[in-house]
Amino acid sequence: MTVKDRLPVTITKAIDFLTRNRNELIKRFSGSAGEERDLVIEELKQAIERLSELRYELVTDKQLRPVGDSFVDADHWNRLLEKLRSSEGDDDCTWFRAPWLFTECYMYRRIHEAMRLCKSALRGYDPFEQAKIESHELSLANMSGIIKILCPLDYEQEEKDAQVQMSRFKMIVQAQLWANKNDLSLSSGEDVSSKVKNLVSLIDSLQSNVLCDHLDELWQFLLKLNEDRKEEKKKKIRIDIALDNCAIELTADLILCDFLLRNNLADQICLHGKLFSWFISDVSRI
Repeated sequence: MTVKDRLPVTITKAIDFLTRNRNELIKRFSGSAGEERDLVIEELKQAIERLSELRYELVTDKQLRPVGDSFVDADHWNRLLEKLRSSEGDDDCTWFRAPWLFTECYMYRRIHEAMRLCKSALRGYDPFEQAKIESHELSLANMSGIIKILCPLDYEQEEKDAQVQMSRFKMIVQAQLWANKNDLSLSSGEDVSSKVKNLVSLIDSLQSNVLCDHLDELWQFLLKLNEDRKEEKKKKIRIDIALDNCAIELTADLILCDFLLRNNLADQICLHGKLFSWFISDVSRI
């Protein structure tokens, strides 16, 4: 159902956006020279054609073809495709027969290819940019609400009471978990901000849905790292966070960063966005 029903809609949304916003994108990515404007016009047309071809390949269950651009991960993707063909056979290396998660990831890589093959500034454009912006704008009230609750300006109680500190840490991590309901790929880009309205108040009601909870062990691990650092004075604690969705989930990620730094549980935090547009609402570097 995911591949047959949801993925074609995702590609169609990208095509529709590029088509409807054609004039705006031409103006945005064109320089003063008429020649460059003509290039952007032609490449925008070609990108839409590539996306249309991609949708046709999907709905007609064609074989998954190699990635055709020169981006840093192209060779890796093509090796994965060869491995899939070797293990599954050519007949099962199609949109409907290949493992669905691989196929969905491959679709986003091919969407990136459609833009990456451009030579103008369009090559770095995210066709789901507007969906991210709208998700952010529609989530502003929810984002403001969790900031006020989970990132208060008065930290004195948190500093004095270890139990309060631990409780706030757990609530922040749970907010990160359930903010994932704002994943736009699950709705093919449709607004889902209402699912995380009053996020903090939802945490208790959603607790029964958690299958495995290691928050206590994680908290103790952080405390031990802190103790070890005190004994080894030159030791630094670096925490890496792989970013998922934008808007309210990114807000929860940043609240966690603030909590860890202000409570001296980390010296450095590195945030990792996706290399390119990924699952519509994922935070990307470009």
